[in-house]
Amino acid sequence: MKQLFILTILFILNSCNGQTQEKIESLDKKPIITNRSNNYTKINFLDEKYQKNGFSISDELTGDLYPSYSYLDKNIGAFSVNFIGKDKGEQYYWNINNPKGYFSKAGNPIDIANDSPKIRKRLQLQKERYYILVSLLDKKYIEKYDNETQEFDINKEAVESIYLYENNKWTLIKEIKEKDIPENAFSLYIKLISEYLKQK
Repeated sequence: MKQLFILTILFILNSCNGQTQEKIESLDKKPIITNRSNNYTKINFLDEKYQKNGFSISDELTGDLYPSYSYLDKNIGAFSVNFIGKDKGEQYYWNINNPKGYFSKAGNPIDIANDSPKIRKRLQLQKERYYILVSLLDKKYIEKYDNETQEFDINKEAVESIYLYENNKWTLIKEIKEKDIPENAFSLYIKLISEYLKQK
């Protein structure tokens, strides 16, 4: 079965030295999920405890990049919290070829992509310029979980729930079969946000 792409991020983050527990200040209210089709009524995905692995940029460093952090909990499932720029300028800031962007300073791009304090600082300064999306794989779709490695298989019927943070709450905007989510989900996220906002 297909491995969850979130685990790749988790393993890279776990192997990085010097990462500290970070949180985005002023986003520590207790948001709730609008309950449409599942039993997640109160999860604060922005809680500091879920940020313990730190912020990072996509490990592939290709295509459209964006900051995120990931978390795995046997009692909840696996999820990533993704920060998508609301405009092209903020989106381009994370492009590895942007001469004035996040990767413009000299250094190893992999190290820069895992510099959690630097990523966090940018998100704090520009928080109003980001959509925050959560992609959640419910625990019921996780099979053969290994406590040591945190590796697992995904049920072939797995569905990911996509939540958007707005007005201090999480709203379920779409449920998508896991197999239909691309490796780099940026374009999908932009499409889902656009569709949701048009419906409002």
